[in-house]
Amino acid sequence: MRPLSFQFFVYFAVLGCIVPYFTVYLVEWRGLTEAQTGLLYGFHGLAVLVSPVVLTLFADTKLANRMLIGGCFGVSAVGMAALLFGQGVVWVVVGYAVFRMAYSPIMSLEDGLAFADQHDRAERGVAVTPYHATRVWGTYGFLAGSLSIYVALAWGVSLAVVTAAAAAWCGLGLIHAWRLPAVAEVRDEANEAVPTLDAARRLMTPRLLGFCVAMLLLMLAAGGYYAFYPLWLVRDAGVSEKWIGLIVATGVALEIVPILALRWLVRRLGVRLLLLGTTAIMALRLAWLASDASVFTAVASQLLHGPMVLAVHVVAPVYLNHHAEPSYRSSMQGVYSMAVLGVGALIGPAIAGWIAEGWGLPAVFAYATALTVVAAVLMGVSVDRQGDREIGE
Repeated sequence: MRPLSFQFFVYFAVLGCIVPYFTVYLVEWRGLTEAQTGLLYGFHGLAVLVSPVVLTLFADTKLANRMLIGGCFGVSAVGMAALLFGQGVVWVVVGYAVFRMAYSPIMSLEDGLAFADQHDRAERGVAVTPYHATRVWGTYGFLAGSLSIYVALAWGVSLAVVTAAAAAWCGLGLIHAWRLPAVAEVRDEANEAVPTLDAARRLMTPRLLGFCVAMLLLMLAAGGYYAFYPLWLVRDAGVSEKWIGLIVATGVALEIVPILALRWLVRRLGVRLLLLGTTAIMALRLAWLASDASVFTAVASQLLHGPMVLAVHVVAPVYLNHHAEPSYRSSMQGVYSMAVLGVGALIGPAIAGWIAEGWGLPAVFAYATALTVVAAVLMGVSVDRQGDREIGE
C-alpha cells in the first residue's frame, strides 16, 4: 500500500470510530439533549470555517503538507484524550472543539497532497495513481474503524471505546505522516498573489459558484443525516446500539464499487449527469428514511449510500482540482472546505437538532430531502464538462 493511501486509511478509520456512534455516545452516555448535540456538532463547522483555509495556505506557500498533516493528527489525539478522560459537559465541549479544529484541515491537506503528487509524477513520467484509487482506501479505513467498535461493543465494552479507539488511530496518523511524499509545487517567488485569494476568485466565477451553492445544500442535508441517523436507528427503528456500526459498515462497504467505477461512470455519463444521478439517489434515500422507521429500511437504505459519498466526497474535490492552478491547488480545497463544508457543518446539524427536538427525527430526513432536490436543480444548470476527459481517462 502506498503511504498516501494508508494515510487516507487512517484518516477515515478515525471517522469510522466516531460517525456511527458519536451521537449515541453524546446522548446516551454523556446525557446531552438532541438540541445540545446538534449545537456541539456545530463545532465541526466552526473549525472548518477557520483551520483548513489557514493550513492549506501554509501548504501552498510555506510548509510541506506532510508536516501539517502530522501535527493535525497529534493535536486531534489530544482532543480525543480529553473526551475520554474528562468528566462533565465542559470537557466534552473542550475536547470536541480541540479535536475538530485540528482534524478538519486534514482532508483538504491530503487531497492537495494527492493532486500535487499526481502532477509531480506526471511531470517526471512516472505512473500516476488516480485520486479515486487513493481515496477508496479511506473507505477501507472507515470499515476498519467502525467494525472494530462493533466488535468491542459486542464483547461488552462501554461506549467510551469510541473515543479511545479514535485517539489511538490519531496517534498512528501522527507517526505515519512522516512517510508521506515530500511534494511541493513550484512557486513563483516574484508572484505576490495570495493563493487563498486566487482560489476564492476562481470559486466565485458563475458556474463554480452555482456548483458550490448546490454542494452547500447537500452538506446541510448530509449534516443532518450523519448527526442523527445513528440516533434514529436506536430510537425510531429500534436497533440495539451494538448493531449501529455493522449497519453503517454495510453501506460503506457498498460505496467501494461506485468509487472504483468513477472513471467508467464519467466516460459514459460525464460529471454533470453523474452528479445529477447521485444527488437524485441521495434524495430518494433520505425520503425513504423520512417515511418508514423500520429495521428493513435501516438496512436496505444502506444500498444507496455509495452514490451519496461519490457525489459529496469524491467527485467534488476532483472536479474542483480541474479548475485549480498548481499555485493554489491546496488552497482551492481549503477555501471550498471553509465556504461549503464549514458552513454546512456549522449550521446543518444545529438546524437538524432543532427540527429533531420539535418534530422528531423523521422530519430531519424530510427537510434534508427537500434540500437535496433543490441542489440537484442547481447541479443541472451550473456544472460544466471541464474535467470529463481527464477524469474519464
